[in-house]
Amino acid sequence: MTTAAKGRFMTEAAGGVPVAGALETVLAMCAAGRSGTVVIEGAAGCGKSRLLDAVAAQAGAAGALVLRAAATEEGLLTPLGVLRQAVGSAPAFALARIGAEHRALREEAVREFCAQLCALAVEGPVVLCVDDVQYADPQSLRYLDHIARYARPAAVLLVVTLCAQTRERLSVAVAELTRRPQVRRIALGLLSPREVAEVVGGRSARSVDELCRLSGGNPLLLRALVEEEQAGGSVVFAGDGPFAGAVAACLARSGPAAVASARAVAVLGAGTSEAVLARMLGTGMPGPGLAALRACGLLNGLRF
Repeated sequence: MTTAAKGRFMTEAAGGVPVAGALETVLAMCAAGRSGTVVIEGAAGCGKSRLLDAVAAQAGAAGALVLRAAATEEGLLTPLGVLRQAVGSAPAFALARIGAEHRALREEAVREFCAQLCALAVEGPVVLCVDDVQYADPQSLRYLDHIARYARPAAVLLVVTLCAQTRERLSVAVAELTRRPQVRRIALGLLSPREVAEVVGGRSARSVDELCRLSGGNPLLLRALVEEEQAGGSVVFAGDGPFAGAVAACLARSGPAAVASARAVAVLGAGTSEAVLARMLGTGMPGPGLAALRACGLLNGLRF
């Protein structure tokens, strides 16, 4: 990974291993002829998709066959939607067409697809990147799970991003795919004051403390904050400006429970309590909505 790319991903993975170093280790493992599964997890706006892009770019530059797919909440009801995206991103004739036998989810079709990936890996590593795997359709998840289990020892690397906060409860299939002991996990969190200073690199007239307070340490919000300042923005941000757009994006990506919680906090104000908030939401407890807002830096306690 380039020096510039490393500078954008200063957050450390679980266990204190630098993210860039962890990814380079996994890619080197795949290039050496071994398979693996990597889960990049974190709250909305913390850089999962950007890091996945960096993985795909680095793998492609090294000669790997990179297959890309992005799952969406709307696509949950589209059978094999994620798998079709991945196949569609491959060079012509690299993989067989996804036909009726795949739609029927016959076991032999699942095994054959995995065998095709392993055969391609003889010529060089295959890296399958799936963004927002929590929204992958059940049929595609069946294939991904089989690849994660049985692609060994071929050089097939499965890299997925996971934002668990977007759904109150992960499906069993997603949990099984992403929670196995042998899965390498890279946790992206909010930036520390030191990381905020390094990311901004002197491009803002604001103090590091103010940047941390306004962005919550969220990389997406921090970039939007600097962008709006450089465009001449004042302390009062434009309703249609980059910062407001980034806040809206973080809310939308955090899921319906987070949106409902944010609306309740806006109505009740920072002086309320979690018990009052829960009664307003009708949940009996604050639940995952508040946790999602705090994880992405939009709330500190009950204050935006």
